[in-house]
Amino acid sequence: MKRKSVYNVEWGGIDSGAVGTDEFVRFCRNVGASPFINVNFESDGRERWAFPDFMKGDRRGFAEEAAEWVDYCNNPDNKLRNANGEKPFNVKLWQIGNETSYIKNGFDAVTTAKKTAEFAKAMLKADPGIKLMGWGDSGYIHAVMEEAGGIS
Repeated sequence: MKRKSVYNVEWGGIDSGAVGTDEFVRFCRNVGASPFINVNFESDGRERWAFPDFMKGDRRGFAEEAAEWVDYCNNPDNKLRNANGEKPFNVKLWQIGNETSYIKNGFDAVTTAKKTAEFAKAMLKADPGIKLMGWGDSGYIHAVMEEAGGIS
């Protein structure tokens, strides 16, 4: 499958896109692991990740995109995955963002909580059987859990 290469904002270098969802899930199955997918959480509210100087366009990932990814992986009728010749992956483990509460100049606790709830609702609508993990620590976890309705 052809994918466009992108610059890795955090560590530098080019990500060739050689490994995508299909390859990752097949690898997990081949080694007996359960796939765990982390969705882009609106670039954690950081401008330098969302709109890097050297790239044009918006690299934020929104709740709708996360829900579409869940649908791609798990909906038996997903047209794109079926066109790729793949059966449903039934990915059950999903993470919303990554170390969001550690980010400086990103989302605050209240914004993290509200956006986590938004992502969770959209993703669970795509597949109510998935398990979600959100981020929150030192001051964030209680707000995130309260706003997101106890999703852990």
